Amino acid sequence: MAIRLLLVDDDERVRSELANLIGREDGLTLIGQAGSTADALTIAAEAHPAVVLTEAILPDGPGAELSRALRSAYPRLRVLLVTSLPADGAFVHASIGGASGYLLKPIRQGEVVDAIRRVAEGESLLDTALMGRILGRLLEEPDEGDGKLQIGEPEKRILVLVAEGLTDPEIAERIGLEPEDVTRRVRTLLVKLGIRSSTPTGRRD
Repeated sequence: MAIRLLLVDDDERVRSELANLIGREDGLTLIGQAGSTADALTIAAEAHPAVVLTEAILPDGPGAELSRALRSAYPRLRVLLVTSLPADGAFVHASIGGASGYLLKPIRQGEVVDAIRRVAEGESLLDTALMGRILGRLLEEPDEGDGKLQIGEPEKRILVLVAEGLTDPEIAERIGLEPEDVTRRVRTLLVKLGIRSSTPTGRRD
């Protein structure tokens, strides 16, 4: 069965290049393209992709937030981030978003096709040891003062569960909150981690 794929990028040229690449591959079917988080969520609800390949920075929010929304609604769906961010930043975006991996631009045909096939089979392309080290640094940050990153105890608990790959509904069940409350707290974490601006813009970092 062909892998159903959704492309998300606000740059039509990038989408066109990726669509042409995917169209030449057996076993991959492009079921839709979107230029924003909102459009991606609408198309995913209608077309049911198996893999979403998304830019990390979108006009109406980060790919990490899109990834969490998609994975919460469709737990079996897999997400790959495509970005020109530095590797560490890309890793954090992917991990916090619950994505299965990321690809750094410029990407090669063989690289993206191989990654799509691997995540579609359930493989994670993220280094869990690296996530553990990053998580450790974040959890050691003070709760207040000195203008440093401020993450309270409830947020730290959620961050640990996020790092374990749990979706928002799964976290809500684990800690006794409503899913909407978890989503709101994760959104706050995205802002504190510099992944999401509190006032969205179309700028890519």
